[in-house]
Amino acid sequence: MGYFNSYGQWVNTGSQAQGQNFGNSYPPQQTNGAWGGGQIFQNQLSIVPVNGRATAEDYPVAPGAKVMLIDQNELVAYVKERDLQGRSLPFLIYDLVIRDEPKPEPVTAQPVIDYDKIRSMISEEVSNALKKTNNRKEAR
Repeated sequence: MGYFNSYGQWVNTGSQAQGQNFGNSYPPQQTNGAWGGGQIFQNQLSIVPVNGRATAEDYPVAPGAKVMLIDQNELVAYVKERDLQGRSLPFLIYDLVIRDEPKPEPVTAQPVIDYDKIRSMISEEVSNALKKTNNRKEAR
């Protein structure tokens, strides 16, 4: 039995009498079961509040772990990460932006349709077309 501490390291709480690997920095590997065939949990992201960049740069990170450090004084986030061999990966700095919720566009009133005006326009066009047709028939 064991657990991951806040630095992403495996802490073994079992005894050697129970067949545990005492002092191992990783969880015991299993061939089947909850860990899916001996998979070791890597790249767990922790979020930690810090006071300034210097504190973020000095924050300890375990091999194979990634930490997001949120500056309490500025709108800045830092990401610090180490690979499995313990080498530091690039120290990333992100500016945080507070965004307002997008405002919905105001609903505009639909144009009022004057059906009487449309009927009169159509009837006028139809009557003009009939007059032209009648005039052509008379001209023959």
